[in-house]
Amino acid sequence: MRYGCSLARCALGLLLAGVFALGCSPAPPLSVQASSPTPPAPPTGAASTPPPSAVPPAQQADLVVWIGGEGCLSTLGATGWRSFDFSGIVRDIAIDSQGNAIAAPGLRVCNGRLLRDLLPRAPGGEQDAVAIDPQGRIWAGYYGGIAMLDGGRWTEYPLPGGASVRANTVRDLAIDAQGVVWVATGEGIASYDGRAWRRHVDKPGPGAVIVDCLLIDWRGWLWAAHEKGISVLRGTAWEHFPLDIISFVRQIADDPSGRILAGGLYHGISFFDGKDWLPLADDTTGLPANRTTALAVDGRGRIWAGTRSGLAIYDEGRWLTYQEANSGLGDDRVSALAIAGLGPSALPPLAATRYGQLAGKVTLQRRPVAGVRVALCPELAAGQEFADNPCESARYGRVTRTGIDGRYLFDQVPLGHYAVAAEVEPGRWVTPMRVLSAMSYRVREGETTVAETIEGAD
Repeated sequence: MRYGCSLARCALGLLLAGVFALGCSPAPPLSVQASSPTPPAPPTGAASTPPPSAVPPAQQADLVVWIGGEGCLSTLGATGWRSFDFSGIVRDIAIDSQGNAIAAPGLRVCNGRLLRDLLPRAPGGEQDAVAIDPQGRIWAGYYGGIAMLDGGRWTEYPLPGGASVRANTVRDLAIDAQGVVWVATGEGIASYDGRAWRRHVDKPGPGAVIVDCLLIDWRGWLWAAHEKGISVLRGTAWEHFPLDIISFVRQIADDPSGRILAGGLYHGISFFDGKDWLPLADDTTGLPANRTTALAVDGRGRIWAGTRSGLAIYDEGRWLTYQEANSGLGDDRVSALAIAGLGPSALPPLAATRYGQLAGKVTLQRRPVAGVRVALCPELAAGQEFADNPCESARYGRVTRTGIDGRYLFDQVPLGHYAVAAEVEPGRWVTPMRVLSAMSYRVREGETTVAETIEGAD
């Protein structure tokens, strides 16, 4: 069952070049950073609570939350956290009727104890989206089409018309109660009803736009986040909310009160009360970052928000932030979320923040350089090659200088993934990749992570 939407691939494109996906391993019990803003109350006269997932009670008690990241898939269940190595970025997660997670790309299956390939292998190369239909069949979206697994056999359904790259790019899937498969593409919305395809690229729909995310809410309405805003199809009637109302949205979810939640690139989370879009939370009221990369609501009404700076959960009037440094979360850069059943009966307890070190060296024409400024932060902002500090907009960042041997050391660094850059000339910052790319290093508890040498010569 799909609760959130796929990672915003277009927003991440510049940051992913040169990424080394590092493995994740089980970690100690988590801690929580808490704040206490109060989101707006559910709208008056909100619809009744939609039914929870049909996952059997035994499975609900075992594994209930799945969190995708860069290089790992994490689970949070009754026994705490576990993390599994995953090749690349987890872009989408669906949960089958037995409580297993199906993760894209790949496709890979995880029951909480073992992560394995789904067999037979899905066609189409790398899959960007996965969904489960009302009959329990698995659907996967890939470049050029979709495919369905039934009875141990995949059946392919190539996308109709259009030879452009955009038209053939599948970005998300959603399946309604009638079994119609809705496909978000780089050139509008397409649907397949089991007999024929239909492209929804003409008015009154959103048109031939880049569609990032789809949601079928509990009423059966189709919501689509795209490059021009959000659109909703109620029966046969479309309504549109442009960017000046909702801004850029990359995640959509619905909660038990009937509200629609939207996670954006720049403004945190908003909600639709049936008439207007209103702010719910941002980095000043509980979220660790404004950029929302995954969004889900469990059967108890708790909001789960994935960001590039950790996982935030709204529970009992406050936001709780889980990160690699204070929990068993495998990666702060959350890319996908899925929840089986009601979700956990209680959230894990607090634990102390854990630290490590990161060290490296800066050279110019292979000779050590002293006094060079070196910056460390979770992500380096693309396009800031001439910034005074390329980490100045990050939630966490530090700057130090190299010694006479060209070496630098960052001590007491909270566990996580970090990038480093050196100012080899005034205003010119470079990394081990020679440009401000997203190459990152994992800092582990009690260990010193050694970054590759930064060479400042052109």
